[in-house]
Amino acid sequence: MTRRGFNLIELVVVIAILGLLIALVLAGTAAVRQAAARAQCQARLAQLSMACHGYAATHGALPQGVTYPHATTDGEHPGISWPSLLLPHLEQAPLWAEVEAAHRFDPTATASERHIRIAERSLPVFRCPADPRPYGSNPFIPAERGEALPWGLLNYPGVAGTRLQANNGVFHPSLRVTLLSITDGTSNTLMIGERPSGPHGFDSAWYANWAMLSPFPAQLLPVTRGVIKASSDVARCSPPPSAFFRGTPDDACDVGHYWSMHSGGSYFAFADGHVRFLRYSAADILPALATRAGGETVSVE
Repeated sequence: MTRRGFNLIELVVVIAILGLLIALVLAGTAAVRQAAARAQCQARLAQLSMACHGYAATHGALPQGVTYPHATTDGEHPGISWPSLLLPHLEQAPLWAEVEAAHRFDPTATASERHIRIAERSLPVFRCPADPRPYGSNPFIPAERGEALPWGLLNYPGVAGTRLQANNGVFHPSLRVTLLSITDGTSNTLMIGERPSGPHGFDSAWYANWAMLSPFPAQLLPVTRGVIKASSDVARCSPPPSAFFRGTPDDACDVGHYWSMHSGGSYFAFADGHVRFLRYSAADILPALATRAGGETVSVE
């Protein structure tokens, strides 16, 4: 009995079919991973929203964008920013005790070991899984132990209204906002937005210390902006046509506006605690959504 093997054409067809099947499997796997990352990202924003409401229930107001309990607000001290204030409501009470002790010991948050140890913590709740970098580091300032100092990243800046100095949003330096003062409606007011970390993780730390002297744009970010300077670039970034559009992780200027690694838009947490995916087409109404008492009437589709 003669056994018949594959001829060349049949072999090519089989290889093509196998290649197609592998491509379909890989595409399906990538889609599942993207969907899982989006779901986790949304869940973590919801967790931060719940923590904000837990803080408000305990203290009578939402956390300040940044507070200075042991130092003056002279522009040179980073202070304690809102992600740190939320730690007791994120099951991180021991870490909050370390933060308090570090600021009592070193109110200006200079290069003391206490602040460095805290900044090195990477907390999953502060990061979107679509941004694969758990840490930032400064390759230009080596640590005494011979390596760059790492810091845990924050992908969710607090929405600072339309301008940091306007004090018309939910999070601002030295400003405590109560839920009752959000007269535009908590379901219509942005509280926390999504923004991937910049190159090397610059301007994206959850903990403000000596290496990240300003809470802006690391922990606080308005929905519109003028010219800002990113820490990782000596050149000033030109204002974009809007403050909500697709960016790239390697562009230092893209830490200055809201965007995400997801397709078509990003997630935002509103002041009532719900989380919603907004498309980049909503850029024009973002300023109205960012004010807590502007009296604007907007509809989010």
